Amino acid sequence: MYESHAQVIEISDIKASIFKGKDGILLVKFNILSIAFLQYVYKGQVILNEDLAMSLLEFSEKYLIDELKEVCENFLKRTLTVENFFKIFEAACVYEADSLKIRTLLFFKASLKEITHRKEFEDLPK
Repeated sequence: MYESHAQVIEISDIKASIFKGKDGILLVKFNILSIAFLQYVYKGQVILNEDLAMSLLEFSEKYLIDELKEVCENFLKRTLTVENFFKIFEAACVYEADSLKIRTLLFFKASLKEITHRKEFEDLPK
């Protein structure tokens, strides 16, 4: 396999915008995302944080890597809080992560008072 001997592996069709911060500067996340994906492919495991799980969720949906998508969904289910609810719920909807979407809706029901008092809730379109 060529990749096992190459110093560089090119993945050419990922949007560059997912690797840039609000100021347009390229984030280190690119290297972390690439390394995390390759670790998952070659070792079957990946160490996640919330941002990486969100990026890999998008990546796994795009490339139809169901096992990796499930790993990301399960991680995000375990780390769901009132503070990150809106971001995770949006990702669950956008990337068709059904089990994550169900978990966020159950969390919403259980945390209704706290969530409805957040600024993000007030900013939702009426």
